Amino acid sequence: MQASQLPGGLGAGVNDCLRPDENIIIEVHTSNGEGVTLTDMRLIKVVAGMSKAGGLQSRRHAYVAFNRIRGLRLSKRPSDDDSVYYILEIDSDDIGMPEWVSRTTVVAKRVGDVFALYGVLITRLAEMKLSGQLYTGSSLKAVCPHCDTPYIVATGK
Repeated sequence: MQASQLPGGLGAGVNDCLRPDENIIIEVHTSNGEGVTLTDMRLIKVVAGMSKAGGLQSRRHAYVAFNRIRGLRLSKRPSDDDSVYYILEIDSDDIGMPEWVSRTTVVAKRVGDVFALYGVLITRLAEMKLSGQLYTGSSLKAVCPHCDTPYIVATGK
């Protein structure tokens, strides 16, 4: 089993929920007190610290299995201080997925990280879809982060 390389409580939170047979594909420290890890089976989001988890030593994690994701949207949003940040939104049919997992804010200084995360996530989902591991009878949809145009990554049977 691999160990998370996210800093501090974020990495510890990921390590707490990793399964022995899981492999980490990519990790992104998305913003202060927040990180995302993609394994070969699921997306794990972890939050830590006072502002995100409610205490200095607090941390929490949640995940969504790839076979529960129906769509993705990466959108660019301006902020009050004229900087830019991105929001990664996950559309899932997992009713147990918390709202704080379905929306992840990525600060502009980590733009390369967010596009790497988005690209790896889309590629992994498309591979699973095309190999018949998920979404029989439906399409996997994503939205272009530059122009907000939806496109279909893989179609159902």
